[in-house]
Amino acid sequence: MSVNRREGQDNSVEWLKDLPEISTPGDLARVSGISLGTLAYWRHSGTGPRYMKLGRLIRYRKNDVVVFFESSLRTSTAETA
Repeated sequence: MSVNRREGQDNSVEWLKDLPEISTPGDLARVSGISLGTLAYWRHSGTGPRYMKLGRLIRYRKNDVVVFFESSLRTSTAETA
């Protein structure tokens, strides 16, 4: 997973502060640097952050996105999920 880190940040998800409380896939892609295609694949495979489906609309709650990225933090490549 490639995450667009901003200079001067540690292993936190501080960059998510710019994400709206309820966001579109485009909002999440813009803030995180993760492509829309990757977000769609994650939804299809069930491996990404939780999301809401309102008819044909996809929305992410900020809290669910934070929980997903916090759970992805690692300190070593030897760590498992």
